[in-house]
Formats: sequence, structure tokens, C-alpha cells
Amino acid sequence: MVKYEISRLDTILDQSRDMKEANNTAWKLNATQAGHRIKTMLEANAGNGDYWVIYAKYSWLIEANRETHSTKALQEAFYYKPNNPEVHIVQADYHFDKAREARGDDRQHPMMQGVETNTETDKFDQGKISQSSYEAALLDNLSDVRKAYIYFKLGNLEEQIFQQKTNAKKAWEAAVKLAPDSKTGKLAKQCLQI
Repeated sequence: MVKYEISRLDTILDQSRDMKEANNTAWKLNATQAGHRIKTMLEANAGNGDYWVIYAKYSWLIEANRETHSTKALQEAFYYKPNNPEVHIVQADYHFDKAREARGDDRQHPMMQGVETNTETDKFDQGKISQSSYEAALLDNLSDVRKAYIYFKLGNLEEQIFQQKTNAKKAWEAAVKLAPDSKTGKLAKQCLQI
């Protein structure tokens, strides 16, 4: 039952993030409702690594002290379930957002509103952390759709943060090859056509 509820909340948070990035104002209501449920689950799930993954996602998406809460939730997730590839993915997404913000995209990227601006050097450092976290997740046994997501994000990271168009293209090609009909496979195809 708990595993199903965590999976359901994870899906709602992913949808809310997509909505926020698309400037759909309904994202906040969805994320807030999921957050209430996540917070009520804390006491019963304090030792559950999967729970801390969704808490980290929720914190980064909506909470006022999101950097502090997300970092703590990721630490708890690694502690209770160190080999969970989803922890690596959430950590990678978190640092990718921070790298974009350090690049100066905080006005353009909705996930970074309210986060302090970092230095240009921090952009590269955050990007490297993101890259190594995505690569760590790839070492685990994941579905092709999940791997495609990672390769799509690696392509975006290479293009947006490291300005390595050849590496970006290779990553997007891998995403398309793994799951051409998935959401990220289709997005990777679009990136290859630009």
C-alpha cells in the first residue's frame, strides 16, 4: 500500500513539475495537495528511502526552504536506500537546475525562482555533480524509458551547461534509440532536428 502511494505521489510531483515549467498555474494546487499527503506520511516512513525521494522532489518544487529541505531529504534517501537510482536522478535534476540558475537562467527557468544566484564557476561544478549523478543512475537496472530520460537530460546538460553540441547529440540519440515513443524519446528527437 505504501509503495503504491509513494508511486502515485511521485507521478503527481512529476506532472506538477512539467506543469510549472510550462507555466501552467494549476501546478501549485497539485503539488500542494501531494505535499500535504507526503507530510502526513513522514512519521510512518522516516526510515523509507523511497519516501525521502518524493520528499526531496516536493521540497525542491514548492517549499520556501527548498535547498535545505531537499538536501536533507536526499541525504536521508541515500542513507536508507543508498543504491536507489531514483535518488541519483533526483539529485542530478536538482544540481542541473542549480547549474542553469548559475548560468543566469533564473529569470527564465521557473524551478529556480527564489534561489540565490551563484558564480560562473558554480555553474560548471553544479553541472559536473549533475552529470556524475545521472551516470551513477545509469549503472543500475532501469527500464529503457527511464534510461531515455537520463540520456535526454544528459544531452540537455551537455548543450546548456557545457556547450558540447556533439556530446549532446550523442546523448539525445541514445534516448531516441532506447525509447523512441516515450515522452523524452520524442523530446530528444525534436532536439536532434534543431
